[in-house]
Amino acid sequence: MENALLETMQCTDAAVILLQTGNADTLTACIAGERVPKAKLLCLLRQHLEDYEMPKQFIFMDAIPKNESGKADRGKPRQVMDCQ
Repeated sequence: MENALLETMQCTDAAVILLQTGNADTLTACIAGERVPKAKLLCLLRQHLEDYEMPKQFIFMDAIPKNESGKADRGKPRQVMDCQ
């Protein structure tokens, strides 16, 4: 999913996480780069992903937080969403 986002969106970075919304987990794409309308994102991603792989929510960030190893810190976007 992250590779499809990077190729399709030509964004600088992307991470896919599960965010808990109510009693359910929501597949969420965090994107660092140009903000694009959700309808356009879905249209572009449908060319690369199956329906069950499609993120339900998109979060645009200035940069994807990294851990000490340089990998996406998947906990940080969750903290950002908890603050909103």
